[in-house]
Amino acid sequence: MTSSAFHFALDTDSLLSAPANARILLLVCPHNPTGHSVNLSEWKETVRFCEERNLVLVVDEVFGDYSFDANVKRSWQFLEQGSEKPRCPIVWLNGLSKVCGSPQVKLGWMAVYAPEAMRESIHETLEYVADAYLSVSSMAQALATPLLAESANYEKQIQERLQQNLAALREKFPSKYCPEVLGGWYAVIRLGDNDEELTLRLLREKHVLVQPGFFFDFEEDGWIVISLLQEPDVFAEGLRRICS
Repeated sequence: MTSSAFHFALDTDSLLSAPANARILLLVCPHNPTGHSVNLSEWKETVRFCEERNLVLVVDEVFGDYSFDANVKRSWQFLEQGSEKPRCPIVWLNGLSKVCGSPQVKLGWMAVYAPEAMRESIHETLEYVADAYLSVSSMAQALATPLLAESANYEKQIQERLQQNLAALREKFPSKYCPEVLGGWYAVIRLGDNDEELTLRLLREKHVLVQPGFFFDFEEDGWIVISLLQEPDVFAEGLRRICS
């Protein structure tokens, strides 16, 4: 990812650094922790690269239901905007942990697109992979139906909290410190100090727990990662302590 004073963007040129023996390109959208969602141009560049390199594009969409911009599209919606279908297989991943706000309940699913000539082999490969791992727990299977039936209510409550906390964040930190967040549960702040030292100081002196940017391979120093999922009163107090 590359950043400006206002927003993150997908560095499509960095795709060229993929090793020659790569078989899969993983795209997290919305991205964790930057909150960036790819636009149509970035999506087309990513798909084109996968087509040229014969890669399977795997899109992790676990935060896809949580968006802060009405203009943001889900990546699978881009397939409806062009007459030419991608020539590479695409797999979208999601699960109960974020859709229903239940991180301890591990049950996931995937949606698959594949060109007709590849469809049978892709499905056979996915069946083999699914059989090679342990099955979903009985508890998760039993809870799936009632949880999914109430998923819209869970998402509404989570979305309201995320929106409230994001608004509080914007009041304390303008975009030059905190780039635009398009979706997800996290935000990043750049304060310019050594992020490891800053994280430890916040914990020791202010009793505020954040994560340093190097945990997420930020190339620049001084980034911290915060969760937008905290209770609003607690979140606002945490921001006040960071600012102090």
